[in-house]
Amino acid sequence: MVGFLVATPESTEQALLLTKVVRAIKAQVDESQVFVISPASTMFVFEHNPNVKLVMSTNSKLTDILSKLENEEIHYLINFTTIRYINRIGRKLGLIPFAPYHLSVFNRLFKKSYIKRITTTDYTKEAFECLEVFDVTDDNQNPELYLPQAQQEPNLAMLPFAVDVKRV
Repeated sequence: MVGFLVATPESTEQALLLTKVVRAIKAQVDESQVFVISPASTMFVFEHNPNVKLVMSTNSKLTDILSKLENEEIHYLINFTTIRYINRIGRKLGLIPFAPYHLSVFNRLFKKSYIKRITTTDYTKEAFECLEVFDVTDDNQNPELYLPQAQQEPNLAMLPFAVDVKRV
């Protein structure tokens, strides 16, 4: 079993794009499990996603997150955030960190001035570039949003890309 902890950004747009990454990891890495740590504002993007084993909030206490993950087989931290304590989680669990280039500088130096603004296309490309070591590639399908039957669909009309909404 190969475990990935994916830390997602606060932007709903970027979180939706990362559903492609989660799907690709699950489909292309044999016997993989994906765990997601996400800001409360974007947890809905991953809560019902069948490719995700567990979704946790970045608003939770560090000790709560560590206790949920300590018995799981997680090997890699894929960090798409600028939240400092995500790196602490990775260190405490002994994970091997990966981050897109624009964030890897931040994750080393903790200086926001090194983060460049990127477009949606660049964001997806950079996300997959950081996974090249695992031979994970973009399947060129739309991002996915899994929602329960009763939940109202959020307004996705303003996004610059299509999202496949699936009911579970």
